[in-house]
Amino acid sequence: MGTGAAAVGELSAHPVAVLAIPAFIPVVGIVLTILWIARQDRRAEAAEESDVAEPPPSTEEPAPHPWRDRLPRLVIGDDDA
Repeated sequence: MGTGAAAVGELSAHPVAVLAIPAFIPVVGIVLTILWIARQDRRAEAAEESDVAEPPPSTEEPAPHPWRDRLPRLVIGDDDA
């Protein structure tokens, strides 16, 4: 088969590449574990900082949609007339 075409069932990838692919699986696992630990640590620090700076909870009911209070009001028509 000297024509350069891969025969049926013949591996066409370089053997070094085939052997290197499984070596990256543990590396990906280690990187993901480090990122997960860093994320958990940052969340814990943020929770700790918010506990220190947060005033005691009030007994009032929270607004159902507090983001609506920050939106500009649209008035159609004039109620004064």
